[in-house]
Amino acid sequence: MKTSDDRTFLLINPNTNAATTQRLQDTLRPQLPAGVRLDVVTASFGSHYIACESSHAVAAHACLQSWADYRLAHAGPIDGVLIGCFGDPGLFALREASSCPVTGLAEASFILAAQRGAFAIVTGGERWKPMLQRLANALGY
Repeated sequence: MKTSDDRTFLLINPNTNAATTQRLQDTLRPQLPAGVRLDVVTASFGSHYIACESSHAVAAHACLQSWADYRLAHAGPIDGVLIGCFGDPGLFALREASSCPVTGLAEASFILAAQRGAFAIVTGGERWKPMLQRLANALGY
């Protein structure tokens, strides 16, 4: 039975890699306090790995669709959403569509890193550099 202290968070993996979703879930679930439920979804379409502007754009759409599908299947309140991709595809659109707080792995990392001062981002792909720079600028970093 759900109590008023119970909270539900949704993790959306905006790529189609179920193994990535499982790794994220396996990392997060042990950290959750009692009374916190983590639901996870993997995008039903798009790229297996997000590595360029076009796959990022499709992932943003997939993230929004994952949210809509989840809400159709789950009528209860959601206390927050985490986008499980460092590029945070769909972050601003999902904030507009939802009534709960939404963050992504990049934004959460930026917040924590900025508490210590200036920071840098190391990425495995050259195409990520302008995408992450735009995101950091849009978020005020």
